[in-house]
Amino acid sequence: RLPHNQDSARALYEQAMSLAESLAMRPLVARIHLGLGLLHVHSGDRDRALGDLTTAAAGFRDMEMASWLIRTEAEVSRLR
Repeated sequence: RLPHNQDSARALYEQAMSLAESLAMRPLVARIHLGLGLLHVHSGDRDRALGDLTTAAAGFRDMEMASWLIRTEAEVSRLR
């Protein structure tokens, strides 16, 4: 469920992304891209949603995280 203030949510995701990347936490980075993608879906920004969801899917695929990949690919399919 999205917070009422999407700008705050986006800023928090970006802070989390910065920290996760600096600590080389690849699974978390992919999960953050998924979260950002879903946030963009709900805000109506299809292009940004596809970008983040595609990045998340690539990360999940590379790390062989099948259940997360299935969920993410389902979201991408809904947008296409």
